[in-house]
Amino acid sequence: MTKTEDSLGEAILLTKSNFTSVIVRREIPETDEFKLEKLFVEPGKYFRQNQTIMTLGSQIHGSGILFVRLPFGGRVEKIHLDKENLVGMNKQVLSVTRIEDLSELYSKLLEQNIEKLDQTEISILSDDFTGEKTIKFTKVAGEDTSYFKLYRNDTDSIYEYLGMSFINYNGVSYLSFLSIVKEFSLAKGDSITFLFDNKEGLELVFNSSSSGESGRKSNYIQLTSEHLNIFLNKNLVKAKIVSSRKNLYDVYVLDNKVYENEISTDSAQYLTEKEGQYLLKMMTSKFIKMNLENKL
Repeated sequence: MTKTEDSLGEAILLTKSNFTSVIVRREIPETDEFKLEKLFVEPGKYFRQNQTIMTLGSQIHGSGILFVRLPFGGRVEKIHLDKENLVGMNKQVLSVTRIEDLSELYSKLLEQNIEKLDQTEISILSDDFTGEKTIKFTKVAGEDTSYFKLYRNDTDSIYEYLGMSFINYNGVSYLSFLSIVKEFSLAKGDSITFLFDNKEGLELVFNSSSSGESGRKSNYIQLTSEHLNIFLNKNLVKAKIVSSRKNLYDVYVLDNKVYENEISTDSAQYLTEKEGQYLLKMMTSKFIKMNLENKL
């Protein structure tokens, strides 16, 4: 990729090094032209390496949809086309400011995305018929779910994840888990080991049978104050599920690759490991606070 500058920063041209395509496997003709289909990162916003910034649609030679993404992170300064204008190969599509320092970049992304992460809600649900009360999360990072998601290692699928959440049922607190990977049913005797950035681990073993249908199994482990203290004060990096019966294991991470998916432009619950750590600590804090304020 040739690095060129304009008055707004680094000029990004529509060259092979700056896009991917899942439709075309042949050389794209130099005479093809493209229109803006969808913009994912607005000017003034930050992006991480290999994140889709925009999609472009072929208008002449049927070259399909191009996913414009860069091998580095930074900030978009200007978009040099709109939905009314076409752009040809080797023409400028973006001006960006490159950020080489990943720590700085991920801090900027957290600051940018914190409003979405903060759209996390916890509630007390009461059953009028039985009088039972439950403290549980009803929204996480703007999504109607109870679960914080760790994504399957070495995949960019948004649908392969391990869900975990905190729940209090009639005064007893649990860690709730959800597996949607068929091979891992969270059966009795299976275990989950959490690894934190200080290399310390926490192993939990399921002592009861899981519930749910194949490909969507859930199970619970009683939650202690020690567990809460760990999730509140340590930075989770990854988790390993072990199926004792099948002698298999699988790894799930916060540093997910969902943003690199070339087919789906759906976003993960959080963009970086730093954002995931912030979200999990916030959920832990909210759960502790809600339990202290409401004795079930």
